[in-house]
Amino acid sequence: MNAADKLKLTVWLRRPRSSFGLLAGIASFVVLMSLAAWMEHAYDLMLSAPFTLITFLLVSIGTGIVVQHRFTLRLGDTLFNSPAQGWQRAWHQLSTRARESNILLAILLALCIGFPVTMFYAVQSIQTIVRDCQQDLESQAQLYEEQIPTTSFSRPLCECLSQQFLRQNGVVRLALFNTRILDITDFEGVTPTDEQVCLNSVLGVNVELLSRQTSPVRSWGALARMKPVRE
Repeated sequence: MNAADKLKLTVWLRRPRSSFGLLAGIASFVVLMSLAAWMEHAYDLMLSAPFTLITFLLVSIGTGIVVQHRFTLRLGDTLFNSPAQGWQRAWHQLSTRARESNILLAILLALCIGFPVTMFYAVQSIQTIVRDCQQDLESQAQLYEEQIPTTSFSRPLCECLSQQFLRQNGVVRLALFNTRILDITDFEGVTPTDEQVCLNSVLGVNVELLSRQTSPVRSWGALARMKPVRE
């Protein structure tokens, strides 16, 4: 074995580990699930028969194995069957692609983990805002003699206001609600226009007339300005 053969053997033992197989398997599973969702009957069949989902998983795994095997064969062909003077450049290109596939997989995993975590904390923030708003609204309504039962509409009203608060600040900022990363003053509060929109949508017509005639309704606007209070 000459020096060139020893060099190729060393390079082969240190060959780059790519993520093409995993990426191909994930892409295959996403495509199959998208096609099943597009075909309503197939999607219903998949939900009723778990074997369909297992078949999708097996097909995706098989696709990933084939793609990864093809890439490994290409590495071997480039290293051992290429001209003596040209294999280094081709090997460098394949190594770069393998490294890029690993970076792409890392980004994909970060998105797959970060998105549900962000949505979870955003939902928790929404629930906290709705609960506090509902409690404050009902406690404010009890201060007046002419009371309108708030149980039936306090939660829908607070949910509407929380959606307006979400629209003002976004999902990512809302996920950081009530944390040390963002201060309360960094959030955009709900505007009087948003409050009126929620009152109109929840209580129906003649909200302005109702607010002039009934004192509790007049206080809801001030109460609904949800500049959140840290617990």
